[in-house]
Amino acid sequence: MDIRDRMEKERNGLTKKQRMTADYMRTHPDEMAYLTLKEVSRRVGVTEITVLHTCEALGYAGYNEVKNEFRKVLLTSENEKPVDDKERALFEIGNEEMKAAADYWNHIEIRQFLEAADLILKSQEIFLCGQGFSYDLADIVKNRLMDCNLFSVTVNTELNDEVNAALGIMTEESLVVSVSFPEYYEGTDLITKEARAKQARVLAVTDNENAKIVKEADIALTGPMVMVNLLMSAIRLQQGKSTSEVRQSGREKIKK
Repeated sequence: MDIRDRMEKERNGLTKKQRMTADYMRTHPDEMAYLTLKEVSRRVGVTEITVLHTCEALGYAGYNEVKNEFRKVLLTSENEKPVDDKERALFEIGNEEMKAAADYWNHIEIRQFLEAADLILKSQEIFLCGQGFSYDLADIVKNRLMDCNLFSVTVNTELNDEVNAALGIMTEESLVVSVSFPEYYEGTDLITKEARAKQARVLAVTDNENAKIVKEADIALTGPMVMVNLLMSAIRLQQGKSTSEVRQSGREKIKK
């Protein structure tokens, strides 16, 4: 049963003010997905303590848990959405992102990340190639690789001098990590194709499985940018780090 059914079932065991609070929550699931504790207490006309006691009486650890339950309700309903236009727009954007992430996770091939990690660890030189936003992301990957004690070079595929310099020293032992997110640039496609002609190995990192770089890649990681964190975790695991060390590293990155 969802939270609304649970509220209806437990309603008779609540105090008068708790019933008022639960009734408001149950009949306003769209608002409950994003309202603060203070705002709920104001709209119902009770204290914040009463709202918290209502949550506890219904069997939840706190208000945030109740809020998350209502978000789950909205994720499975296309008809119940926030009333405010801006909040509705942001909710729908977030909803689409969550659905895309869930779909990605449901179809992910974890083995690919370990194989990509091995590809990186076995390469003599690593060239991180991208343009625009994708170059910025490549630079972030470079810094994350440094945390793993791995040296790499970023190549802005918009700059011919950088591209030619990188191509001039590429060998069969080199790895080209082509990063391509919207907007997609021809320069990244071209250096990837040239790298393949030199028999360098290619790792494609993109959100588009039909991207040109995917066709040239030994391994292609396609999905939202969360996969970058998965890749870095896979590298640490392949370096022999324990799962606790990898998780701790991830938490430190979030704090920074």
